Amino acid sequence: MGQMGASAKELSGQPLTREEIGKQLSIYQHLSTLKVNFKQIKDLSSIGTKLESTGKFTLIQAQKKLIWEIEKPSPLLVTLSEGEMRIESGQGKEKQIQILKMSDAGEQGAQNLAALIAWLRLDANALFGQYTILKIGEQKFSFTPREPAKSPFQKLEMQLDKSGHVQKLFLLERSKDSITIEFGKPLIR
Repeated sequence: MGQMGASAKELSGQPLTREEIGKQLSIYQHLSTLKVNFKQIKDLSSIGTKLESTGKFTLIQAQKKLIWEIEKPSPLLVTLSEGEMRIESGQGKEKQIQILKMSDAGEQGAQNLAALIAWLRLDANALFGQYTILKIGEQKFSFTPREPAKSPFQKLEMQLDKSGHVQKLFLLERSKDSITIEFGKPLIR
């Protein structure tokens, strides 16, 4: 929806309702599979360094599985599924696999993981429950944690393209470091 079609509520900076954010993310609520390339820049502000990576993201709804695969600069595969996170790094003899059980993450770790999963699945209901959401521009939204002490992020911004796909995410961590992720055109089934 363009600025001309924006409601008075959106233009006044009042928080969006669950229904309004659900409508914005509706394309993601009933898909079976999503695959998309990404470019990620991690800005470590405290040491003045930026780390850039590229890879692929896959969401498989039926299996409740999320796959975040970094291809460059070095391979890293993170798979989130019911109850665990599997991290594979390195290649050949240097390959390492770690499996983290959600039940072992502790309360803060579990909350951080729940926040991450809500973002990766673009779960409108979970995001609405965790964040106050404002429309800050055409197809651009700001997310502020409802409970800042329980969130790994201070603030997030999401830019959708004209078709409603996520084009860019900006995540400001409590440490003041940030992550910017730009997504390509997704393959959705």
